[in-house]
Amino acid sequence: ADDLDVAITHIPPQLSALASAIDASKGSIQWNRDLGQFYVRDADVGDSYRNNNMNCTLVGKKDGFFRSDRLFMGMFFLQPYTFYRDHHHEPSEMYFNLTGPHGFRFDVNGWSDYPADSIIWNKPWLPHATRVYDIPFLTVFVWIDDLDGLVQIVNASDWVELENELLSGAAG
Repeated sequence: ADDLDVAITHIPPQLSALASAIDASKGSIQWNRDLGQFYVRDADVGDSYRNNNMNCTLVGKKDGFFRSDRLFMGMFFLQPYTFYRDHHHEPSEMYFNLTGPHGFRFDVNGWSDYPADSIIWNKPWLPHATRVYDIPFLTVFVWIDDLDGLVQIVNASDWVELENELLSGAAG
């Protein structure tokens, strides 16, 4: 939870009302670790992601504050220096990044950094990956339609190198 507090302090001033609301409600929001329940069986998400993620459901089929069969919305958190490997899924997905900058790549191409208060739209089946630098990653995510589809990992040859770079950044 300490890094969640750090993330909240890095939400930019133009989103201060949202930062205050998240801070005030963090104790009543149920945060969960993704232990693979969103992925096809035996998906290799990597230790970096597996050990450094949290999410909470705000709207969805179950567990959220509001129920919907067509919309899955919540918050997604990654610890600093985490690599979220290339993956894709059928639902369209939006990220409203509350912190940043963080690195994103699409279709296993070059990286681009996106600041806090940026929006990313992932089309169905578009491979995408995220790397988190020294500021924790906090985003609002939305999935639309086909909420039963599972996430599939898209193998890329540079994962070990990327994870090692982030680990060396974490070491100082």
